[in-house]
Amino acid sequence: MADWQWWLLVYYSLGGQLYKADGTPNFDSPEALAATKFMLDMRQATYGPAANAVGALPTGQGSVIDKDDASGKNNGAVCLAHSGWAAPAFDRPIWSKISIDPFNGDPANFPNSKPVVLAFNDWLAVANYSQHKDLAAQWLKLAFTKDANHKWNETMGLIPARNDAQFGFVTDSPQLQREAELATKYGVGFAGIKESAKLSTIMQDALGKVITEELTPAEAVAKIQKDYTAALGK
Repeated sequence: MADWQWWLLVYYSLGGQLYKADGTPNFDSPEALAATKFMLDMRQATYGPAANAVGALPTGQGSVIDKDDASGKNNGAVCLAHSGWAAPAFDRPIWSKISIDPFNGDPANFPNSKPVVLAFNDWLAVANYSQHKDLAAQWLKLAFTKDANHKWNETMGLIPARNDAQFGFVTDSPQLQREAELATKYGVGFAGIKESAKLSTIMQDALGKVITEELTPAEAVAKIQKDYTAALGK
């Protein structure tokens, strides 16, 4: 819950824009601050204060949402990212209490809010230093055929990027089918981000320090604005 991709799509759901009209970064905006506060609130509501929020769930313990506390009540929340990762098994009774919906922003406070699906993205590309660019390009073409895209994601537990590859294990699961439908309708791509590798590093550093309470949300967005402006200037 301190991931830059999560943050960006929460930001987009509020109607936020990465750049101002003059092309400079827009992390000193009300939408940026609200997105950062939301991420922190969500993390603390799920895991507790920073002292309890740093460590990962122990190996073999299953999904954090599907754990009962001493009172017998289930405490927790989950946001699925195009997959069943970190989620309870799809046949668990807990699913009767879980809704799968897009982020709808905050229309009361941010009139430009819109439904957005949180979409984690993995990129595959041919490196410039590759000694076999043609062969690598041919492999990418093969990997993204309909059947290969389906099999790849079935193995990984993800939803295929290709709409025509979303059959079988996707349609067999009401949860994955619902996610696929929402992704098709409300998914937002990560296009047009300048110096994206530098931005992700800058954001991960600042957002991680929000989670551990080394920075306040206001300090974090100010740091991102300053560091990203400098990165673009270079």
